[in-house]
Amino acid sequence: MRAPYRVRADMARLGDEAAVPSELDPGPATVFRADRSWPALVGERLEALEQRPGDVRALDPDADLETLHGAGLALARHAALELPERVQVDGDAVSLPLLGVRSDASGAVYATAGTRPPALGADARARVLAILSDRHPHLRRLEAVALALQEDLVVIGARHASAFGEASAGAAPGADTREGAGRAAWLHVAFPSGWDPGAMAGASFERLHAPVPEADVLQRAAPALVQALLRRGPFVRYVWGLAPDGARSRHPRHARPMPADHPLGATWLRVERQTTLPLIEVGLALFAIGVHVTPLPAALSTPERRSAFADAVASLTPAARRYKGVPWSDAQVRAWCAEVR
Repeated sequence: MRAPYRVRADMARLGDEAAVPSELDPGPATVFRADRSWPALVGERLEALEQRPGDVRALDPDADLETLHGAGLALARHAALELPERVQVDGDAVSLPLLGVRSDASGAVYATAGTRPPALGADARARVLAILSDRHPHLRRLEAVALALQEDLVVIGARHASAFGEASAGAAPGADTREGAGRAAWLHVAFPSGWDPGAMAGASFERLHAPVPEADVLQRAAPALVQALLRRGPFVRYVWGLAPDGARSRHPRHARPMPADHPLGATWLRVERQTTLPLIEVGLALFAIGVHVTPLPAALSTPERRSAFADAVASLTPAARRYKGVPWSDAQVRAWCAEVR
């Protein structure tokens, strides 16, 4: 948390210790992370995909499916470097050992022996296969890898099929991105923070960030940011907000809003670790969102953290307070921070 709070059009290069010190981004300097929460995340994703798939995934109707098929392989190859126990690539085939699933070059999916953790449940592989088999073959590799990772995923690229080739050929830096790059070609987001992924198929970069208050700086920087996503990186940034409970999904149709009288001590801190990965081979980019939820008292475990939190809240505008879920006055926040231990 930084004070004063400002919407900034900045991304730090992943692994740049000067830009993002290790204490601010603890863990390996990788696009994808792995921890013990993965089985629970997979279980929640499977349930969401079975019960309300339109809330989780979306596809730009103008997207080129063959290019997205290639994006699935490009994503798998990078994930295999960082998490070889979860994603493995053999030629054009992708194996997910912990899920016991394999996808070949044609997009066919089938079961393998795998090494499925017991925490996933005995029927996890059958559920994964059922979900993947219902999709277009050119989307199966992307969706299979999405289920093997902790992060939610958005593929950014061209809105119109003809523009995919132009993007992969390499547009000049600073080129106009309004009709080509910068569109949400495919989304697989089970844990959104207050937005509806199903409504964002084909959305422009500007529209994706429209809910962010005082985001004029993002709108002005959109062409340069999109070029950076497509051609440079990986990058990392963090975004925080508050919630009345620890539910990972804050989908606007299902999440409980923050009550005006909600106790600060019963509030949860939501932090998104957002990373990017250029998929140069296909002229697209990946935007990954790792969601972490922690009880606020546990997150603010030191006087320094409580002071930084109070200063950050005090710098929020009314619109930013509503967006981040802050119904309390500055005096209430500082009084709570002074009392909590």
